[in-house]
Amino acid sequence: MNFTLRQLSYFVAAAEAGSIFHAADKLHVSQSALSAALTELERTLNTQLFVRRKARGVTLTASGVRALEQAKLVLRDANELSVTCSSTELAGPVMLGCYAPLASIVLPRLLQGFGDLHPRVRLDFVECDQDVLQSKLRTGALDVGVAYEWSLTAGLDRIVLYEAHPYVLLSEDHRLASAPTVDLADLVDEPLVLPSTPVSQEHTLSVFHDRGLSVTKGHTTTSFELTRALVGRGMGYAVSVQRSHNDRSHEGLSVVVKELSPPARPVRVVMIWPSRVRLAHRVRELIEYATALEWGAGGLPPEPAGR
Repeated sequence: MNFTLRQLSYFVAAAEAGSIFHAADKLHVSQSALSAALTELERTLNTQLFVRRKARGVTLTASGVRALEQAKLVLRDANELSVTCSSTELAGPVMLGCYAPLASIVLPRLLQGFGDLHPRVRLDFVECDQDVLQSKLRTGALDVGVAYEWSLTAGLDRIVLYEAHPYVLLSEDHRLASAPTVDLADLVDEPLVLPSTPVSQEHTLSVFHDRGLSVTKGHTTTSFELTRALVGRGMGYAVSVQRSHNDRSHEGLSVVVKELSPPARPVRVVMIWPSRVRLAHRVRELIEYATALEWGAGGLPPEPAGR
């Protein structure tokens, strides 16, 4: 069996583009050359990879779907071999995905710290919902991700970065703002500002359900800062695991953090990657770097001096 890396790269490009024309244009080769390479690859593998339809592009067969995942792995390994042999220091790309609500806490430290240690590693990132993150990891679009362990599906290996403990966020003039701790039962009749992302909202509601409590739903937001702004104006309270050194909203209104009593179950923030995938050395180094960092409460580093 003698197929080439070029044939595999043509195959992957055509599968992702869904069209011989668009794949050839992207690769800067003729349509006839690309089509001939695909036909030869199918002959070598003794299977049909595509269903070709005029004016409708190409569609993967069942064999093609299985072959696509393997082809990507072969091309990734070949690229890794090339990078390893051409340099004595860590180099090459790493694509990091991050569940969007965690990005502002986790990504800056990883991008700057790991980048300073390994300047020849090109660390790029994508912020996305947790279901999109898992899908991109499985298709090979991402090398590694950062997510809440809450609601992760099977087929992903993981390692814990830190635990995030739920707390209550109140306005400074709330009746419980001066209490040492807060019981959720004392808040259920007030409007709860909820995150709109499914994973975060599900986890927030679970904090109440674990206590057998129902909630009075208020506004939903996609932004942690908008949540803080609404709370600062007294338009509700929030339960979150995200934390900030800043005790004011963007409008300058004070918000107050109160720990829960009784405390709620923490949620773990983890790095994840596809099971049974050989990670590049630079990806393994990133994981080791991230797990060696000292993550404070809610993932925050120590508060900057002078504040």
